[in-house]
Amino acid sequence: MNYYRTGSATDVLNTLKAYGDTLQDPPTRKQHWVLLERLISRETEMKSVWDNIARQKLSWQQCFTLLEQIFFAGAYGTEKRHECLRADYRMLTDLNGKITAEAAKLAEMLTLREEILERNSFSMDLTMHIVDMIDEASVTNGHYRSFLREPLGDLRSRYDSKYWPSLQQLLQVAAREMPEAEFMYQSEQAIVDGRGGTVPDYLRELFDCIEVARHDHWGLPAGFTLTDASLATLATVSLDLKDVVTADRVKTLRHRLNKEGFPGAWATPRRASPQLSAVGGKKSNRDIR
Repeated sequence: MNYYRTGSATDVLNTLKAYGDTLQDPPTRKQHWVLLERLISRETEMKSVWDNIARQKLSWQQCFTLLEQIFFAGAYGTEKRHECLRADYRMLTDLNGKITAEAAKLAEMLTLREEILERNSFSMDLTMHIVDMIDEASVTNGHYRSFLREPLGDLRSRYDSKYWPSLQQLLQVAAREMPEAEFMYQSEQAIVDGRGGTVPDYLRELFDCIEVARHDHWGLPAGFTLTDASLATLATVSLDLKDVVTADRVKTLRHRLNKEGFPGAWATPRRASPQLSAVGGKKSNRDIR
């Protein structure tokens, strides 16, 4: 780009277009290109937002990172994605409980089978030793076969079965685990907990993304802000809403969200969520699907 610090809406828009170019070859996040095109093509509506950003005198890297995070917020801030998030969380919680229960049942069945074999003269061809099971499971794992297979085999030769855990013992450990799904992003926990609606949920996502940009390697200026009008426009365009979001509504929502711990784009910066920008070769933890 041909600027040192943003000076006009054109600088910002051209940076967004440059970000779009990075998604073309190879094609990346293709299902969200329509969002990017909407942010670019609705130039009249978005000009005030780009002006707002340009006045912050961002470097190219800062502007690129911020626009990338605005794009992520739009991709992640849809009601469809939030419904999927809630469904996945419910399924994950249910699976955790079922896996624990099934591990306990399987451990019991393996123990019973071992007892039957020990008190009778039955013969079964089983892969029972933990090293044999690891070896069989890693048959296509080149790293294992190159670096671990031989030393692990040597250890097995030196130490007999009393030194190794049985399969049922491993399953008993799995059965004792009580994992709970935790949230990496505060905004996602609020969405799953059912607090808010389409616009509040989008703003939570956007505020988290702005915090990521703020704490990125390039950062943002200490006094960086987005106006309520800019936030309202971003919500309207990113979500492609028929009813325009007003600045007054955003002002009310951001005060409410601030009390929930989302300082957003106007207040004292807080510690960022564990997400990185793609600028400078770094990639975001967001796996947009």
